[in-house]
Amino acid sequence: MSKLIWIVSWLFIKTAFANLCQDLCSCVDVTAYCKNLKLKIQFDDEFWNNTEKLKMVELDGNEFSHIRPFPRLSVEYLSLKNNSITDIEDGSFKLLSNLTVLDLSENFIHSEELRPSIFRGLYSPQAYEPLIKLKTLKLSSNKLHTLHPDVFEHLPKLESLSVDNNPFKFIDKSTVIALASIQNLKVLDLSYTGLKVLPEFMLHTPRLLTILNLSGNQFTSIPEEIANSHNLNTLYIDDNPIKEIDSFPSLPDLEILHLNWMPKLERIGPNAFSNLTGLIELSLRFNLNLTEISSTAFSRVPADGSEGRIWPPLKRLYLSHNQLRYLESNLVGRWDLLDSLDLQENPWVCDCKNQWMVSNLLHQIRKMPTHSSKEIICHEPIEMKGISMEDLEVRQYHMRCLDFYGNRPERDGALLIGVIIGLFLAIPFSMAAIILYKRRNFQPRNLSRAFYSRADSKQFFVNT
Repeated sequence: MSKLIWIVSWLFIKTAFANLCQDLCSCVDVTAYCKNLKLKIQFDDEFWNNTEKLKMVELDGNEFSHIRPFPRLSVEYLSLKNNSITDIEDGSFKLLSNLTVLDLSENFIHSEELRPSIFRGLYSPQAYEPLIKLKTLKLSSNKLHTLHPDVFEHLPKLESLSVDNNPFKFIDKSTVIALASIQNLKVLDLSYTGLKVLPEFMLHTPRLLTILNLSGNQFTSIPEEIANSHNLNTLYIDDNPIKEIDSFPSLPDLEILHLNWMPKLERIGPNAFSNLTGLIELSLRFNLNLTEISSTAFSRVPADGSEGRIWPPLKRLYLSHNQLRYLESNLVGRWDLLDSLDLQENPWVCDCKNQWMVSNLLHQIRKMPTHSSKEIICHEPIEMKGISMEDLEVRQYHMRCLDFYGNRPERDGALLIGVIIGLFLAIPFSMAAIILYKRRNFQPRNLSRAFYSRADSKQFFVNT
């Protein structure tokens, strides 16, 4: 009996003085790493003793399904990513007064369970106080198909929201109201949510929105709704089934545009980006069917009717891993003002139309801090396949023009030499054959007469 009492007392003392960092997690500086421990329930409050200095807690990769309120902590970053969470109690984060980032990604949270009361703060006689410092909320890869219209009412400082990889398929009215209620929203990730269209005026209310991610959806054209945004600076539309881009909505503040991994994209038409007057970075990579970019894709005619064209202030242009064969010299107004240019992994045609790349552009590329001029490789004509344009520049090589019928000028020299050699060989052989033929078939006239005797006419008639 006394031994049992001793064991119980020992367990009580151990629990009372248990410490998160000493007994369960790996703590480095101000971060507690509690990943992949197969935990099914949260720590008791006692485990959080002596953790006042912790600023970041990562509970990723465990087996939590139910989240109950956390004790009072000074934590600023809390990650519950990649668990099995289906239910979160009301006010679970109300005592985390310094919480700035909350990551609930890769769980099983359904729309019905994502209630506004989950995020409510401390109670005061007048109302619930908000989570005043929470700025980033990550709800990626859950089971959300809609958002409660008041779900963010307790998050007045929210700036970044990620709801990517959720099965929305379309943005309903309730979700539009929820997004419109985030007055300080700056970053919105709607990638891989099955969207085909954006509702009208959806982006009108979040006036501070600067970064929008629409990648991995089902848009067949650039959504016109993005024109209603006010301060959009960065736009990602990667991996959408858009076949051609002929025009972009007017976005004067847009500086960064990504159009990568577009499986059906074939063509960038004239004036396609002319309304993006502030564009600094364009990434057009891994578009395996993109064969054409119009020479006037970026430029526009001045509004005052003056002569010439105007280009945006491009600094970074990424065109690698496409199917581009030609690059127009007037695609960019000032190639020498670019800080970065990537043209590798395209089937470039090395003929006179691309001579300017060898003579002028490569020199500009080598001035850039990071460049891949050696990776700009000839693909056609066949005689030049695999040759670097940089090698052609060193040799001061001037590429010839392919004719209308597709004949290959690089082969002309070899063909001409072959013809000449053939003629030199054919003439003596032909003459020898003729002489041999004549010798075998020619019979002198005198020799033939020696074997000929005229028949007697009388003998002829007698015989007949």
